[in-house]
Amino acid sequence: MISVLVYRYKCPAKINLSLSILKRDEASGLHFLDSVIAKIDLYDELKLMVSQRSGLTLKIFKEVTDPIGTEALEKENTILKAYNKLNEELDYPLPGLSVELRKRIPVGTGLGGASSDAAGFIKLIYFLAKKTSALPEKVSTAITNLDSRKIEKIAFEVGADVPALLKDGTVRIRGFGEMVEKVSFPGLKEYRVVLAVPKIRFSTEEMYKNLQSFSGFNCTVDFIENWGGQGIEQAFMVARNDFEEIAFSKSAEVKSIVNFLKSAEFPFVSLTGSGSAVYALEKQQNPLPVAFLPSGEPLTRHNFII
Repeated sequence: MISVLVYRYKCPAKINLSLSILKRDEASGLHFLDSVIAKIDLYDELKLMVSQRSGLTLKIFKEVTDPIGTEALEKENTILKAYNKLNEELDYPLPGLSVELRKRIPVGTGLGGASSDAAGFIKLIYFLAKKTSALPEKVSTAITNLDSRKIEKIAFEVGADVPALLKDGTVRIRGFGEMVEKVSFPGLKEYRVVLAVPKIRFSTEEMYKNLQSFSGFNCTVDFIENWGGQGIEQAFMVARNDFEEIAFSKSAEVKSIVNFLKSAEFPFVSLTGSGSAVYALEKQQNPLPVAFLPSGEPLTRHNFII
Protein backbone atom coordinates (compact mmCIF):
# COMPACT_ATOMS: atom_id res chain seq x y z
CA MET A 1 0.00 0.00 0.00
CA ILE A 2 1.38 3.39 -1.07
CA SER A 3 1.18 6.10 1.57
CA VAL A 4 0.26 9.58 0.37
CA LEU A 5 1.85 12.52 2.15
CA VAL A 6 -0.52 15.34 3.07
CA TYR A 7 0.68 18.90 3.55
CA ARG A 8 -1.36 21.50 5.40
CA TYR A 9 -1.33 25.27 5.72
CA LYS A 10 -3.46 27.74 7.69
CA CYS A 11 -4.47 30.88 5.79
CA PRO A 12 -5.35 33.80 8.10
CA ALA A 13 -8.00 36.46 7.61
CA LYS A 14 -6.97 40.11 7.52
CA ILE A 15 -8.39 43.42 8.61
CA ASN A 16 -7.55 46.89 7.35
CA LEU A 17 -6.56 49.09 10.26
CA SER A 18 -6.58 52.04 7.88
CA LEU A 19 -7.51 52.21 4.18
CA SER A 20 -6.98 55.28 2.01
CA ILE A 21 -8.04 55.29 -1.65
CA LEU A 22 -5.99 58.01 -3.27
CA LYS A 23 -6.85 58.16 -6.95
CA ARG A 24 -7.59 56.09 -10.02
CA ASP A 25 -4.98 55.34 -12.64
CA GLU A 26 -6.84 55.96 -15.88
CA ALA A 27 -4.47 53.83 -17.98
CA SER A 28 -4.95 50.66 -15.96
CA GLY A 29 -8.28 51.40 -14.28
CA LEU A 30 -6.72 50.44 -10.94
CA HIS A 31 -6.74 52.54 -7.79
CA PHE A 32 -3.74 53.76 -5.81
CA LEU A 33 -3.99 52.73 -2.17
CA ASP A 34 -2.31 53.30 1.15
CA SER A 35 -3.40 50.82 3.79
CA VAL A 36 -2.28 48.96 6.89
CA ILE A 37 -3.22 45.26 6.98
CA ALA A 38 -3.09 43.04 10.06
CA LYS A 39 -3.73 39.29 10.25
CA ILE A 40 -6.04 37.66 12.78
CA ASP A 41 -6.50 34.09 14.02
CA LEU A 42 -9.47 33.22 11.83
CA TYR A 43 -8.26 30.71 9.27
CA ASP A 44 -9.09 28.87 6.09
CA GLU A 45 -7.16 25.59 5.94
CA LEU A 46 -5.41 24.06 2.94
CA LYS A 47 -4.69 20.35 2.56
CA LEU A 48 -2.50 19.43 -0.41
CA MET A 49 -1.43 16.10 -1.90
CA VAL A 50 0.68 15.40 -4.98
CA SER A 51 -1.56 13.54 -7.42
CA GLN A 52 -1.04 11.12 -10.32
CA ARG A 53 -3.59 13.12 -12.29
CA SER A 54 -2.40 16.17 -14.23
CA GLY A 55 -3.57 19.65 -13.33
CA LEU A 56 -5.12 20.81 -10.08
CA THR A 57 -8.14 19.20 -8.49
CA LEU A 58 -9.82 21.43 -5.92
CA LYS A 59 -12.51 20.52 -3.41
CA ILE A 60 -14.01 23.11 -1.04
CA PHE A 61 -15.70 22.37 2.27
CA LYS A 62 -17.53 25.34 3.76
CA GLU A 63 -17.85 25.68 7.51
CA VAL A 64 -19.51 29.07 7.28
CA THR A 65 -22.86 30.15 5.83
CA ASP A 66 -22.35 32.01 2.56
CA PRO A 67 -24.64 32.91 -0.33
CA ILE A 68 -21.94 31.77 -2.79
CA GLY A 69 -22.06 28.02 -3.38
CA THR A 70 -19.03 25.74 -3.37
CA GLU A 71 -19.43 24.96 -7.08
CA ALA A 72 -18.95 28.64 -7.99
CA LEU A 73 -16.01 28.94 -5.59
CA GLU A 74 -14.30 25.91 -7.12
CA LYS A 75 -14.78 27.17 -10.67
CA GLU A 76 -13.30 30.64 -10.10
CA ASN A 77 -10.80 30.21 -7.33
CA THR A 78 -7.59 32.08 -6.53
CA ILE A 79 -5.77 28.82 -5.76
CA LEU A 80 -6.41 27.59 -9.30
CA LYS A 81 -5.29 30.99 -10.62
CA ALA A 82 -2.09 30.81 -8.53
CA TYR A 83 -1.41 27.28 -9.81
CA ASN A 84 -1.76 28.47 -13.42
CA LYS A 85 0.35 31.60 -12.86
CA LEU A 86 3.15 29.55 -11.31
CA ASN A 87 3.08 27.18 -14.28
CA GLU A 88 3.42 30.13 -16.67
CA GLU A 89 6.64 31.19 -14.92
CA LEU A 90 8.28 27.77 -14.55
CA ASP A 91 10.41 25.95 -17.10
CA TYR A 92 9.00 22.68 -15.79
CA PRO A 93 5.27 22.41 -14.99
CA LEU A 94 3.95 21.62 -11.56
CA PRO A 95 2.83 18.03 -11.05
CA GLY A 96 -0.79 17.16 -10.54
CA LEU A 97 -2.08 18.39 -7.21
CA SER A 98 -5.15 17.54 -5.17
CA VAL A 99 -6.18 20.39 -2.88
CA GLU A 100 -8.88 20.50 -0.23
CA LEU A 101 -9.84 23.90 1.13
CA ARG A 102 -11.78 24.22 4.35
CA LYS A 103 -13.48 27.65 4.26
CA ARG A 104 -14.03 29.43 7.56
CA ILE A 105 -13.47 33.01 6.36
CA PRO A 106 -16.75 34.35 4.92
CA VAL A 107 -16.64 35.33 1.24
CA GLY A 108 -17.37 38.91 0.16
CA THR A 109 -16.70 40.46 3.55
CA GLY A 110 -13.35 42.26 3.14
CA LEU A 111 -11.56 39.70 5.33
CA GLY A 112 -9.27 38.61 2.50
CA GLY A 113 -10.07 34.91 2.50
CA ALA A 114 -9.53 34.33 -1.23
CA SER A 115 -6.28 36.31 -1.23
CA SER A 116 -5.03 34.48 1.84
CA ASP A 117 -5.86 31.11 0.25
CA ALA A 118 -3.77 31.99 -2.82
CA ALA A 119 -0.90 33.30 -0.69
CA GLY A 120 -1.03 30.15 1.46
CA PHE A 121 -0.92 27.96 -1.64
CA ILE A 122 2.11 29.80 -3.03
CA LYS A 123 3.91 29.60 0.32
CA LEU A 124 3.10 25.90 0.63
CA ILE A 125 4.42 25.16 -2.87
CA TYR A 126 7.63 27.05 -2.08
CA PHE A 127 7.97 25.08 1.17
CA LEU A 128 7.55 21.77 -0.67
CA ALA A 129 10.19 22.79 -3.21
CA LYS A 130 12.71 23.98 -0.63
CA LYS A 131 12.20 21.65 2.32
CA THR A 132 10.81 18.35 0.96
CA SER A 133 11.20 15.90 -1.91
CA ALA A 134 7.47 15.94 -2.69
CA LEU A 135 7.91 17.69 -6.06
CA PRO A 136 10.01 16.50 -9.02
CA GLU A 137 13.59 17.72 -8.65
CA LYS A 138 13.52 19.93 -11.75
CA VAL A 139 10.31 21.59 -10.57
CA SER A 140 11.74 22.17 -7.08
CA THR A 141 14.85 23.75 -8.55
CA ALA A 142 12.81 26.02 -10.82
CA ILE A 143 10.64 27.18 -7.90
CA THR A 144 13.52 27.84 -5.51
CA ASN A 145 15.28 29.80 -8.27
CA LEU A 146 12.39 32.28 -8.37
CA ASP A 147 13.51 35.41 -6.56
CA SER A 148 11.24 37.27 -4.14
CA ARG A 149 10.31 39.91 -6.73
CA LYS A 150 9.15 37.25 -9.17
CA ILE A 151 7.07 35.52 -6.49
CA GLU A 152 5.51 38.86 -5.48
CA LYS A 153 4.75 39.58 -9.15
CA ILE A 154 2.99 36.24 -9.49
CA ALA A 155 1.06 36.94 -6.29
CA PHE A 156 -0.06 40.37 -7.51
CA GLU A 157 -1.26 38.93 -10.82
CA VAL A 158 -3.48 36.58 -8.81
CA GLY A 159 -4.99 39.38 -6.69
CA ALA A 160 -4.15 42.82 -5.30
CA ASP A 161 -4.11 41.68 -1.64
CA VAL A 162 -2.14 38.48 -2.24
CA PRO A 163 1.37 40.07 -1.88
CA ALA A 164 0.34 41.53 1.49
CA LEU A 165 -0.75 38.11 2.70
CA LEU A 166 2.47 36.46 1.55
CA LYS A 167 4.28 38.37 4.29
CA ASP A 168 3.91 37.53 7.96
CA GLY A 169 2.74 40.08 10.50
CA THR A 170 1.38 43.57 9.95
CA VAL A 171 2.16 45.29 6.65
CA ARG A 172 1.65 48.56 4.83
CA ILE A 173 0.54 48.32 1.20
CA ARG A 174 0.87 51.06 -1.40
CA GLY A 175 0.64 51.47 -5.14
CA PHE A 176 -2.06 49.16 -6.43
CA GLY A 177 -1.24 46.67 -3.67
CA GLU A 178 2.07 45.46 -5.09
CA MET A 179 4.25 47.58 -2.77
CA VAL A 180 4.39 45.81 0.58
CA GLU A 181 6.52 46.57 3.64
CA LYS A 182 6.44 45.14 7.13
CA VAL A 183 5.56 47.64 9.84
CA SER A 184 5.65 47.41 13.61
CA PHE A 185 2.86 48.70 15.83
CA PRO A 186 3.94 48.56 19.47
CA GLY A 187 1.03 47.73 21.73
CA LEU A 188 -1.17 46.16 19.03
CA LYS A 189 -0.99 42.77 20.76
CA GLU A 190 -2.70 44.36 23.79
CA TYR A 191 -5.88 44.52 21.68
CA ARG A 192 -8.10 41.92 20.12
CA VAL A 193 -10.60 42.06 17.28
CA VAL A 194 -14.34 41.86 17.84
CA LEU A 195 -15.82 40.79 14.52
CA ALA A 196 -19.33 41.26 13.14
CA VAL A 197 -20.27 39.67 9.81
CA PRO A 198 -23.63 40.81 8.39
CA LYS A 199 -25.62 38.61 6.05
CA ILE A 200 -25.13 40.97 3.10
CA ARG A 201 -22.07 40.46 0.89
CA PHE A 202 -20.25 43.14 -1.13
CA SER A 203 -18.39 42.72 -4.42
CA THR A 204 -15.07 44.57 -4.30
CA GLU A 205 -15.40 45.37 -8.00
CA GLU A 206 -18.84 46.89 -7.46
CA MET A 207 -17.63 48.89 -4.46
CA TYR A 208 -14.89 50.45 -6.58
CA LYS A 209 -17.41 51.26 -9.30
CA ASN A 210 -19.44 53.18 -6.73
CA LEU A 211 -16.52 55.44 -5.83
CA GLN A 212 -17.50 58.93 -6.93
CA SER A 213 -14.51 60.71 -5.42
CA PHE A 214 -11.30 59.86 -3.66
CA SER A 215 -10.02 60.90 -0.30
CA GLY A 216 -8.15 64.18 -0.57
CA PHE A 217 -6.40 63.28 2.66
CA ASN A 218 -4.24 60.22 3.16
CA CYS A 219 -5.26 59.24 6.67
CA THR A 220 -2.95 56.21 6.61
CA VAL A 221 0.15 58.42 6.72
CA ASP A 222 -1.13 60.18 9.85
CA PHE A 223 -2.32 56.87 11.32
CA ILE A 224 1.20 55.42 11.12
CA GLU A 225 2.90 58.60 12.33
CA ASN A 226 0.49 59.02 15.25
CA TRP A 227 0.88 55.42 16.38
CA GLY A 228 4.65 55.75 16.47
CA GLY A 229 4.76 59.24 17.92
CA GLN A 230 1.64 60.08 19.90
CA GLY A 231 0.30 56.65 20.77
CA ILE A 232 -2.42 54.20 19.88
CA GLU A 233 -5.38 56.35 20.93
CA GLN A 234 -4.23 59.22 18.72
CA ALA A 235 -3.77 56.81 15.82
CA PHE A 236 -7.38 55.65 16.22
CA MET A 237 -8.50 59.28 16.03
CA VAL A 238 -7.30 59.64 12.42
CA ALA A 239 -7.86 56.09 11.10
CA ARG A 240 -10.44 55.78 8.34
CA ASN A 241 -11.71 53.34 5.72
CA ASP A 242 -12.61 55.23 2.56
CA PHE A 243 -15.16 52.56 1.58
CA GLU A 244 -17.25 53.15 4.68
CA GLU A 245 -19.67 55.75 3.31
CA ILE A 246 -20.35 53.61 0.24
CA ALA A 247 -21.02 50.63 2.49
CA PHE A 248 -23.48 52.71 4.51
CA SER A 249 -25.31 53.77 1.34
CA LYS A 250 -25.58 50.15 0.18
CA SER A 251 -26.62 48.60 3.49
CA ALA A 252 -28.52 49.99 6.45
CA GLU A 253 -27.50 46.82 8.31
CA VAL A 254 -23.78 47.63 8.02
CA LYS A 255 -24.38 51.20 9.18
CA SER A 256 -26.43 50.02 12.16
CA ILE A 257 -23.69 47.55 13.18
CA VAL A 258 -21.08 50.32 13.14
CA ASN A 259 -23.34 52.61 15.16
CA PHE A 260 -24.13 49.87 17.67
CA LEU A 261 -20.46 49.01 18.26
CA LYS A 262 -19.58 52.68 18.64
CA SER A 263 -22.38 53.13 21.15
CA ALA A 264 -20.99 50.15 23.10
CA GLU A 265 -17.84 52.27 23.57
CA PHE A 266 -15.31 50.09 21.84
CA PRO A 267 -12.08 52.11 21.40
CA PHE A 268 -12.17 51.78 17.62
CA VAL A 269 -14.76 50.58 15.07
CA SER A 270 -14.27 50.21 11.31
CA LEU A 271 -15.20 48.43 8.12
CA THR A 272 -12.53 46.08 6.82
CA GLY A 273 -11.54 46.16 3.16
CA SER A 274 -14.51 46.95 0.96
CA GLY A 275 -16.80 45.25 3.50
CA SER A 276 -19.21 43.97 4.50
CA ALA A 277 -17.54 42.81 7.73
CA VAL A 278 -17.20 45.31 10.57
CA TYR A 279 -14.75 45.02 13.44
CA ALA A 280 -14.10 46.73 16.73
CA LEU A 281 -10.97 46.69 18.85
CA GLU A 282 -10.96 46.13 22.58
CA LYS A 283 -8.24 45.85 25.21
CA GLN A 284 -7.33 42.24 26.02
CA GLN A 285 -7.40 43.05 29.73
CA ASN A 286 -10.54 45.16 29.57
CA PRO A 287 -13.11 43.27 27.44
CA LEU A 288 -16.55 44.76 27.02
CA PRO A 289 -19.58 42.62 27.95
CA VAL A 290 -21.02 42.64 24.44
CA ALA A 291 -21.49 39.23 22.85
CA PHE A 292 -24.32 39.75 20.34
CA LEU A 293 -25.62 42.30 17.88
CA PRO A 294 -29.19 43.59 18.41
CA SER A 295 -30.25 41.20 15.62
CA GLY A 296 -29.07 38.28 17.78
CA GLU A 297 -26.07 37.51 15.56
CA PRO A 298 -23.00 36.63 17.64
CA LEU A 299 -19.83 38.65 17.75
CA THR A 300 -16.62 36.63 17.52
CA ARG A 301 -13.31 37.60 19.09
CA HIS A 302 -9.90 37.06 17.53
CA ASN A 303 -6.27 37.74 18.40
CA PHE A 304 -3.80 39.50 16.14
CA ILE A 305 -1.05 37.45 14.53
CA ILE A 306 1.95 39.65 15.22
